[in-house]
Amino acid sequence: MGALMHRLTNVAAHPFQISEFKDHIRLEISDDDPAAQRSLDTAVSAVERWTGRLTRTATITQECGYYRPHFRAEIADPDGIGTLTQIDPNTDATTDITSKFFLYPATGWWYAWLRPKSYIDANVLIRWEYTVTTPVIDPDLRLCIFGLAATFYENREQIQQNVNLSKLPIGYRSLLENFRDGAM
Repeated sequence: MGALMHRLTNVAAHPFQISEFKDHIRLEISDDDPAAQRSLDTAVSAVERWTGRLTRTATITQECGYYRPHFRAEIADPDGIGTLTQIDPNTDATTDITSKFFLYPATGWWYAWLRPKSYIDANVLIRWEYTVTTPVIDPDLRLCIFGLAATFYENREQIQQNVNLSKLPIGYRSLLENFRDGAM
């Protein structure tokens, strides 16, 4: 019960256009559009998983048992505090505890921070649900996504199910590492 769990719902389509990607890889025919779209979709998902940053609008639910404040937004920057709920593991009773928290930015992450003089029981499950909207996509992240998608497209016969981004070209990987570590 102590592990952190994430669930994404109401996930929108990613903001990257196939026409922009085709321009990036200089693809002029439309016969390969389905393969190009699959490569782009896969690259976006791989980068989101690798960096822990969404490129699209979604509702995120994080749960953690035996929680000790403060609660870090693990997936993306929240639009607001959202809702924090305390769940008793013995009775499944829920209590809205949102008013005990405030949203606080620190070292590249956002936290649901416990207000001064507030207390919550440590032997409960805490659920934090918040929404994120499509962020402004940095040009270097866009380049990484398109570069990775181009690699997938060009080598689509060799791509395996489990993508290992540690084998990326060093230029893309070094840019992605910055996003993964919360520096950007």
